[in-house]
Amino acid sequence: MRNRLIASAIFAALAAVAIIFTRARNFEVALIAVLAFATAQVAIEVLGALKLQDRMLKGTVIRLSASVVALSALFSSTLTGPNDGYRLLTMNVAIIAYAFFAIEGFKAVRAGIKTAAARDHITLGGLNLVVLVVYLLDIMGNYHLGEIPAAGIFAAYAAIVAVLSGLKAFDPKQSG
Repeated sequence: MRNRLIASAIFAALAAVAIIFTRARNFEVALIAVLAFATAQVAIEVLGALKLQDRMLKGTVIRLSASVVALSALFSSTLTGPNDGYRLLTMNVAIIAYAFFAIEGFKAVRAGIKTAAARDHITLGGLNLVVLVVYLLDIMGNYHLGEIPAAGIFAAYAAIVAVLSGLKAFDPKQSG
């Protein structure tokens, strides 16, 4: 468990750093960071799920992780026009946020809603929900973020995920 959380923190921090400290602050760099972040987080979730005894949680995590990969691949293959890069970025972030919101919510319910582990899952799920809503508002046309804010919001999200995962990894009371 601790190794997976450390790996999650490292990959999330790398995605945040890649966006924040590059000179080219545009959707191409952000898209690469988003897809690398998604790939790493999905792999970490699936590896963690394979070791679980809870078959319902294992199946849910694997199905939601597979949906992230499938939907990202679908959108990446269909949105190939010269002006589709920004849409591709926002769609991928929304897909990732939705999947991880659902995974964290399901983990919180399975952990018992009043436990410390459930509290951690609810916190991370709430963060995913906020990111999901922001990017969905952009996708639906209600609010246009723009390239730099869209990349920046994802970088902030990745940095917060890195900090939360790192804190959880080194929590002495962490039980699972």
